[in-house]
Amino acid sequence: MIAGLRIAAWLAWREQAANRRATLCFALALAAMLAPMLTLLALKDGVIERMTEQLSRRPSTLEILPVGAGRYDRAFFETVAAMPRAGFLAPRTRTISARLMAVEAAGSRRLLHGPALTPTGPGDPVIAQPAPDFDRREVVLSAEAARRLEAAPGDRLTAHVERQRGGEIERVEVDLSVLGVAPAAHAGGVAIFAPPELLAAVEGFLDGVGEPDADWLDPARQAGREAYASFRLYARGLHDVAPLRDALEQMGAQVRARTDEIELVMRLERALDWLFAIIAGVAGAGFWLALAASLRANVERLRDTLSMFRLLGASGPSRFLFPMAQSGIIVLAGAAMAAAAYAGISAFVDLRARDLLGDGGELMRLGGRSIAATAALLAISALAAAIYASRAAVAVDASEVLRRS
Repeated sequence: MIAGLRIAAWLAWREQAANRRATLCFALALAAMLAPMLTLLALKDGVIERMTEQLSRRPSTLEILPVGAGRYDRAFFETVAAMPRAGFLAPRTRTISARLMAVEAAGSRRLLHGPALTPTGPGDPVIAQPAPDFDRREVVLSAEAARRLEAAPGDRLTAHVERQRGGEIERVEVDLSVLGVAPAAHAGGVAIFAPPELLAAVEGFLDGVGEPDADWLDPARQAGREAYASFRLYARGLHDVAPLRDALEQMGAQVRARTDEIELVMRLERALDWLFAIIAGVAGAGFWLALAASLRANVERLRDTLSMFRLLGASGPSRFLFPMAQSGIIVLAGAAMAAAAYAGISAFVDLRARDLLGDGGELMRLGGRSIAATAALLAISALAAAIYASRAAVAVDASEVLRRS
């Protein structure tokens, strides 16, 4: 049986080689159908991926915003931090308490009045740096704050905090180190990104906790803190924003998220997937009809050969394989031509896209799911067409060649 299968495959190869013009025509027809499909699919994947990347680069898209002030205890933060969809989480003090009286740059002697403190830490998408050794005396400046202070990473700052108690003004200072500057596209306005410990110490001091001495920043003074008024939370990815928001609402937190743009991209992706499925289905049906007619015509033209093949003892699977092998040869040749055509089209489109868009990115991208779907469409169409012809090949009687001789 194995020998019969090998002979069937060899005969199919010889037949296609002998009729290479017809084989080339059908391969070109397949490439003419497949290359535009690959181009459309790559454009769809590329456009959606570019839109998704642009949204993902904007931290505000991933942010879950608490509504108003609440009371979030340690159990809340531990539960949210353990959620796989949560990317970055930091406790936040009351807005009215998260503000310094002034900050002075040691180098430039520039003074910045009333800058807001924003809690941060390792993995904060806004500051765009991991900061693995974030100390409570290290801060990241917004681009505007850095410009006004004329400060750069490594510079020293002096933060001033002031409160009024018993009719007297009490002031404390804290020396800070600039760890970095947040990108202007991520952090607008004047802000200082600081560890939550610093915000908690400032809030405690403004609330009248402790004395204005050298130990006012001692973390032991916040050891008994039970809850925070708010938090900063960012989802891990675009697909995590809505589920994470829903999970927080189920926990009783009042939050909102900027899901409009994300939903728009998701709906667009689903619509384009559906449109491409229709186009691919029509193209696949057309390819099946053409290939099935060609393979069936080959069977009719080679009835004497197939009859002799059966007369010599070829098994049913061997005769069934003959059109299957022919189909495989045509599909492989057409797919190779389509891949070559797509490579040229892709290179040209991406070159033009770089000139027009000016960001150096690629516009055409074929994802693994798209490649797998295209390969499956080809395989199903080719297999269905080959089975249609193979049934006719198996039905050829051994006596036909004898009756014609």
